[in-house]
Amino acid sequence: MKQKIKYNVKEGLIDSVLSTLLILITIIIIPAIISGINFLQPFIKAFEDIQITDVNYSKLRDPSLIPPDSNIIIFDVEQLSTQGLIMLIAQINNYQPKVLAIDLMIEPTENELENLALLEILKETKNLVLPAKLINPKLMNFVCDSIYYGNKLFSGIGTRGFTNLIDDGDKEFKTVRDFLIGIDYNRSYVFSFPVQIAKLFDESAFSDLIERGKNLEIINYRGNIKKFSFANGDDILNYYEDLEFINDKIVILGIDGFFRGYDLLEDLYFTPMNANTAGRTFPDMSQVTIIANIVSMILDRNYINSMPSWLSYLMAVTICFLTCLCFDYISKKNRKWYEISSLMIFVFMSIILLFFTLIIFDFYHYQLRLTEALFTIALAVFVYQIYAESLKPITMKIYRLLKKEL
Repeated sequence: MKQKIKYNVKEGLIDSVLSTLLILITIIIIPAIISGINFLQPFIKAFEDIQITDVNYSKLRDPSLIPPDSNIIIFDVEQLSTQGLIMLIAQINNYQPKVLAIDLMIEPTENELENLALLEILKETKNLVLPAKLINPKLMNFVCDSIYYGNKLFSGIGTRGFTNLIDDGDKEFKTVRDFLIGIDYNRSYVFSFPVQIAKLFDESAFSDLIERGKNLEIINYRGNIKKFSFANGDDILNYYEDLEFINDKIVILGIDGFFRGYDLLEDLYFTPMNANTAGRTFPDMSQVTIIANIVSMILDRNYINSMPSWLSYLMAVTICFLTCLCFDYISKKNRKWYEISSLMIFVFMSIILLFFTLIIFDFYHYQLRLTEALFTIALAVFVYQIYAESLKPITMKIYRLLKKEL
């Protein structure tokens, strides 16, 4: 009769702690090694940008169940001349929108009469929001070196808000998932473009945003441009006789590219709405549509809360330790079942973590941030075996030899 192997709990806990530490060291060392390998950089950037919850937007959520936002209207003004823009703004003003936001850095032309006419129509516009650009923003402490407000001719007009999107200057790889509420500059706090729009439209919604006490918010995307009322600015001038539908609404003028066909990276950004969450090739949303999504989220108070980083790391370490403990128990109780059992544990735990991440995000708008935990489980399959079959026996052998010598 085969003798039953008794599991030493104390030894098992020590081995699990040591193998967990080895996994954490591996996680630190691997990025440091591969970061210097140039041909791997595109793969590294793509991997860093992966987020499990993107699947909710692109695959699991039914777009037909999300109604369009009737408060926001987008006019594409790319094809308009300066004179056309003046005429459009004048026509819009006649119907008294609650807010008019222009997502264009307006620069003067060589025609002085046009410049003066544009200046005059902008001065007449109520609740006008104009863009600004942060120069060298530092997201670690939410400050910037300077802010560009455009040509001085148009200074002092309307409310300014910066339009910078968080893509780390790398539109080719970075997905726009968050937005900056504001940033410290010159001893004052400057709000972003969409936040200024929301503030002018609904002061209470703005107050609720500020009460959350965050500098960054996750964007809860409503959808692409079809989730908002939109039209070509040129068509508005030539074919629309009645613009009563913009009364008391938010009108955003910008460049979308929907009517002429998108020029890919020139016009668009990657967002979680992208149909291909992995191995994607084409970006999917313009800046003006991202801004509309942010404003819509603020006004609806439809926020996404996120697990703090410290809790995410703590859960990763805890799950890694429990995984190593399972591996240790199996390898010592019945070694021949270790390979298949470790693989099954990895698959099972990965499915469970993915399931809870997606369900909690979908139903409770809470982001669990378990990517680090999944990564540690994947490493544990290999690293624990290296520890148990190589490092531990070698270390014990050296220890016995030294003890014998002493």
